[in-house]
Amino acid sequence: MHRIPTAAVLLCGCTALVAPPPQKRHRCSLSAKPRGFGGVTKKTKANPDGLFRVELQHADGAGAARAFGATAAAVGWARDAPAATRTDVEGVAGAFVLHNALTSNECDRLAALAEEAGFEDAPRTGDQQNGAVSLAVDLDHVFQRCKNALPQHVLAYRAASTADVWAAPPNTPKRRCPGAPEGLYALNGLNPRLRVYRYRAGSADVFKPHRDDCWPGSTLVDKTLAEDGWAYSSDRKGRWAFRPGLDRVSHLSMLLYLTGDCEGGSTTFFDEDGGPPVPVAPEKGAALCFWQSFKLGRDGVRDSALAPVHEGSVVTGGGAKLAIRSDVVYTFPVDGEAPATAPG
Repeated sequence: MHRIPTAAVLLCGCTALVAPPPQKRHRCSLSAKPRGFGGVTKKTKANPDGLFRVELQHADGAGAARAFGATAAAVGWARDAPAATRTDVEGVAGAFVLHNALTSNECDRLAALAEEAGFEDAPRTGDQQNGAVSLAVDLDHVFQRCKNALPQHVLAYRAASTADVWAAPPNTPKRRCPGAPEGLYALNGLNPRLRVYRYRAGSADVFKPHRDDCWPGSTLVDKTLAEDGWAYSSDRKGRWAFRPGLDRVSHLSMLLYLTGDCEGGSTTFFDEDGGPPVPVAPEKGAALCFWQSFKLGRDGVRDSALAPVHEGSVVTGGGAKLAIRSDVVYTFPVDGEAPATAPG
């Protein structure tokens, strides 16, 4: 076992595993952007046939937030829906659209549940300037439709000199991810920790250009949403603490479009080399997937390769745009860089 570097190893959602040098501790669940969790409005009541109050449990049990979850019966998952089909997004490396990830009825039900939970408008000061509400929903039905069209593995490496160190099946995507554990990650599922975004026509609702960061895997059991207990190093060369093959982290964002009758409202990707923007129009029931970064707000850590700058553009007419942000999660490598220690 390698000795943990002098830099702190930070647990996503809790305190440091070892005494760090003087520096701010990070709580991934609360500080990672663009998505928080919580904010139950007092006027909203739980409904045994629909919404229920759910508690987010950080890995150390501290700093829990409360929001709403939705039952499978409330969503009304279709059991005979066909498998999703994939179309790559031209001009955005690694981005693709999965058609028919949701049925029309599922879209309508999820939109109604989000409205019932109560959207909150973000201040017009930061990148996120739209309505949003947190929900916890088991998306296994969506995963089963989409899994064959998703990357089954992802190989991550930190530097060009280690790009070929780790074995991978043919056609496995390879990403340079500075500050992340190296090795082969295996597809596991979709994160049940959701953020629903609303963009109203004529309101100037927008999510300004940004990159999405990786997110810890979560498990929804009864009325608790429990995070996986992995830890990341604040130093770009430091080792992370995780359980290989068990703990999960996301590599891809998944935007599930609940509506498609708006004008404008594209998810727009920007080329940092000066190429033209690439807009992807919302398609009801479709899922847009694209790579995330492992920067996690750390100084000295570059953004991961292929993690695109994008925005949720203004809706100029028609109905409101509603979209769910989830994550495609992968287990940490069994065949890869050894962890600093097992968390917990």
